[in-house]
Amino acid sequence: MTARDLERFRSLHEHGHLCTIAWRGDRPIGYAWVALRMEPTVTQCPLPLPAHAAYLWDLYVTPAERSSGIGSALASARLRIAREHGREEGWRMIDESNHASNRTLAKSGGGTRVVGIMRFTKLFSRMRGQFQPAAGGAGATA
Repeated sequence: MTARDLERFRSLHEHGHLCTIAWRGDRPIGYAWVALRMEPTVTQCPLPLPAHAAYLWDLYVTPAERSSGIGSALASARLRIAREHGREEGWRMIDESNHASNRTLAKSGGGTRVVGIMRFTKLFSRMRGQFQPAAGGAGATA
């Protein structure tokens, strides 16, 4: 972990966001974050997160430990953390082409549903996101 990463972790923790870390012995091998509210420290393009949901982001497993169940265990742990903090569900953004994340979701996220589509526009260093709730009212209202 770089000094920049460590400072980012400290800042996220100071803002009240929660991190779960997977260890093998005394060596960290992965982590995943839980936000109980959306704010710029979490993402440049926040979702209209409803009060009953937590935002789940930034799940990482070291390359040597991938495909060993660590990612699924971290995904399940952060859902448990969200529930312990009174949230009924967890939301996350997954690109359709991110096969590893979609595989982890399938293994650990029974009862998953698409709540909407997030479209991003980037012009130089500025990014804008627009959330479109899923048809049938499954998405949140802002």
